[in-house]
Amino acid sequence: MTQLLTAVSVMGATVFASRSESTALLQSQLVGGQNSAAERSEYLTSMKQQFMDYAKNGVPAEAVPFLNQVKGTLQTQVLQLITDEKDSHVTSEGTMFDAFASNSGVYSDTNNAIETPRLAVFEAGRTHADCRGLESIDFGEKETAQDDYDVDEATVRTRSDATVACLGADYNWRESTALTTYETEIQQYKAAVAAIIGTRDTLTTKISELAAQKLTCDGNQATFEQEACALSIAQAESNNVYVAAYNGAMYTFEAQFATWDEQSGDRFLQCQLVNTLICYIDALATHDDQADLQGAVDLCETGSDSHATCDAVQFSHRATPAAGLLSAVPTAPGAAGFDHGTMPAGTALATIAECIGVAAATAFN
Repeated sequence: MTQLLTAVSVMGATVFASRSESTALLQSQLVGGQNSAAERSEYLTSMKQQFMDYAKNGVPAEAVPFLNQVKGTLQTQVLQLITDEKDSHVTSEGTMFDAFASNSGVYSDTNNAIETPRLAVFEAGRTHADCRGLESIDFGEKETAQDDYDVDEATVRTRSDATVACLGADYNWRESTALTTYETEIQQYKAAVAAIIGTRDTLTTKISELAAQKLTCDGNQATFEQEACALSIAQAESNNVYVAAYNGAMYTFEAQFATWDEQSGDRFLQCQLVNTLICYIDALATHDDQADLQGAVDLCETGSDSHATCDAVQFSHRATPAAGLLSAVPTAPGAAGFDHGTMPAGTALATIAECIGVAAATAFN
């Protein structure tokens, strides 16, 4: 910085011994010597002060070509640096902003893929419900068979109490006048025993069928719960991955706000300053009369036309996009509110397996 200001100061007294060397030095300092926007602002402000000092005394004619070279460097390179910085911010802001849409797209794709296990849960739930319906039918048939058996058992017990069953060994069968009655009772007892044999077999079959059906339904219940548990885990994980991605994108994006805002304002002022310097150079190069020169320099300070293009170097970043709505995590088996469906008469759930692995929800920050 000191070397450059020294170089510029020479114009106030003499022309550089080698104009090409002075130009190269100036361009090097203007374009490559400022490592930050703050350094660039410091340099341009110092340069402005130098030109204001020249305006008090004027410059020799021999220095005019060098002034024009300075003007060209300001126009073609310094302003380009300012524009490049703005473009860089636009690009980085766009990349960071697009990350939100990208994360939303990934989340959407993941949720679309979850539709397959969601359908599997629906099918497993329907299979379980249908099975319990059949179990209820088997239960009803078993109850009917039980009622039939109970009636036949009561009949057998009644027939077994008949008088003929209680006759002693010394009963006088030759003289008995009740043999016809005994015959009827025996036939009724035989028929009752035959009937209970049939209803007992039916009841045994229905009990076996109900047990087999319940075993099948309990297996379907386990499958339903496994599918539902997997769905809950998948949706919770998908949500948490998206929330983490959104939070990360938000932190990265908003961390640049202060820099973008500050440097946008700096660029605007630097652009104005460069245009003012160019105006100074034109005034110094075209006005010999001291009064005219000072007047022209004053106009550079108050004029606004030369600054009209500076709006283009400003940049306003967009607001952080709102997070997308999260898909609801289905209630996991074993948790309050999980719905196995309506259980028909005569049916009952088997032991419900605990769903392990559903991650707690991550919050948007």
